[in-house]
Amino acid sequence: MSYSKIILKLNYIFYYKVFNNILSTIIQRFYNILLFITKKNILIFINIFKNNSMFQFNFLVDATAVDFNSKKKRFAVKYFFLSTIFNLRAIVTLKLNDFAFISSLKNFYYSSQPIERELWDMFGIYFFGNWNLKRILTDYGFIGKPLRKDFPVIGFIELIYDDSNKTIKFESIQLIQKFRNFEFYNPWN
Repeated sequence: MSYSKIILKLNYIFYYKVFNNILSTIIQRFYNILLFITKKNILIFINIFKNNSMFQFNFLVDATAVDFNSKKKRFAVKYFFLSTIFNLRAIVTLKLNDFAFISSLKNFYYSSQPIERELWDMFGIYFFGNWNLKRILTDYGFIGKPLRKDFPVIGFIELIYDDSNKTIKFESIQLIQKFRNFEFYNPWN
């Protein structure tokens, strides 16, 4: 079966049959299918998306999030799926508020557990049903979520080695900068 016939079947099923109330938008780009859904329908969607013989997206490749700090729905969570049967990729996007949560996909894809831990650690997005949301990339004493746009670039504390006492100290960061006088002299004029 050719790629274009599969896409036509997927479009027909997405729009008219299965995902009429679940899916908000579908876009085709090359060999990728971009889908936009709401967070309340994610488990129904993923169940059909994985187990239906027309789709068979049986592999969760990755997931990531994008932080739009100024928008009402702050986070856009993107899941990347692969259908090894049809050799197709799908990108499922859902948008969330700042303190919203998503249902975990761990019952459908075992690979979602470390991915969800990473999103929790970096963005603070809570996955309901995943009991193992612990830090995976940052230290346990780390404060904040480093990939959020409102996270300070330099952090909150700095680690200093005191050579006289031969110890390591944690100090709060002080950004003190003396006044600099800039001379805008151009020697080439």
